[in-house]
Amino acid sequence: MKSRLVFISLAVTLSSTLAIFYAVAKAQEQPGCFIINSSGQVSDLGNLCNSKTREGEDMPNRYEEAFQNARQLAKAGQYQAAVDEYSRAIELNPEMVEAYSFRSAAFAMIPGQEQRGIEDARKAAEILRARGDEERARWMDAQAESVQGVIEERRMGIE
Repeated sequence: MKSRLVFISLAVTLSSTLAIFYAVAKAQEQPGCFIINSSGQVSDLGNLCNSKTREGEDMPNRYEEAFQNARQLAKAGQYQAAVDEYSRAIELNPEMVEAYSFRSAAFAMIPGQEQRGIEDARKAAEILRARGDEERARWMDAQAESVQGVIEERRMGIE
């Protein structure tokens, strides 16, 4: 009976994790900026994409270009190249939550890089909490937990 409960729990966790990553993939196909909550729902973060840099100037076109390039690379399954572009976008504007969120998802798709995905999700949550946005910060906490689930699934040989 206990092993059956463990199996059911594992199946539910796997199903939830797959739903979240499917939602991430679908969000990357759409224009704009999104975040995935713990139930796999996609929420628009367009207002964050249009925010200002730390110096208060308009976001450089270079950031937007890097971010959009990264999304296209991720959509094409080129996750390492996408990570590189998300990293470039973060260098240009280190406070952009969506770049950390999407880079987190891209890291999760690269075996051996999942821990970096957890770190990115936690960084996004930290930025959001500093802004007083606890609800979205909890979504990023859930994304970190989902990436942890990917690590566990890979350890067990489930892909």
